[in-house]
Amino acid sequence: MKKLVWIAGLISFFAVRPVNDVIAQNLSDKRIDADHFDTGLMEHFVKIKIDSVRKAHGLNALQNDTLLYLAALDQARYQKGKKELTHFQTNRRKKTLKERLDYYGFPFTAAAENLARGYVLVPIYATGSRTKTIVVETYEQAAYQMVDGWVHSKGHYTNITTPGYRFTGVAMVFDKVKKEINGAQVFADAPENYRPVKKLK
Repeated sequence: MKKLVWIAGLISFFAVRPVNDVIAQNLSDKRIDADHFDTGLMEHFVKIKIDSVRKAHGLNALQNDTLLYLAALDQARYQKGKKELTHFQTNRRKKTLKERLDYYGFPFTAAAENLARGYVLVPIYATGSRTKTIVVETYEQAAYQMVDGWVHSKGHYTNITTPGYRFTGVAMVFDKVKKEINGAQVFADAPENYRPVKKLK
């Protein structure tokens, strides 16, 4: 049995909702299919939850940036198959977050990185318990567990709630054999005149 990196939580729903809330509800209820894992949806839910934490502290939502996404995806891919999470790589050109941001061309003035690993569709121990197990079955649940773990970790929480960060990249990599999600989020700021890269040419 694998130990849970995330913290278990409950999700409450209301019986009557406007149309937009019903659509959002349908997405949040979407079950994970290990053979067709929707990384985009998982990334979307994590981003929404991170922004809601920031908004609760009076901070602006982060702007998505493709260059930061590439840096996050690079590290999430690097983590896959590794025994422990690490902010470093063996590739000299991408060894640190700074070098990865330089590699992808993001002109950062400040930056930080959150990493996480969790399991879905298999029984896992709830945090703080050696007897209670849970099974994460939906994308919304998986995103909640990931963000909740970060919120309850001082260093990760500081990255999320740093006022100076304006841009982000959130990336997920799924291992369908292990039912394992490796996630990375890069937070950064850039010179005042910088405009986020939406698509690569």
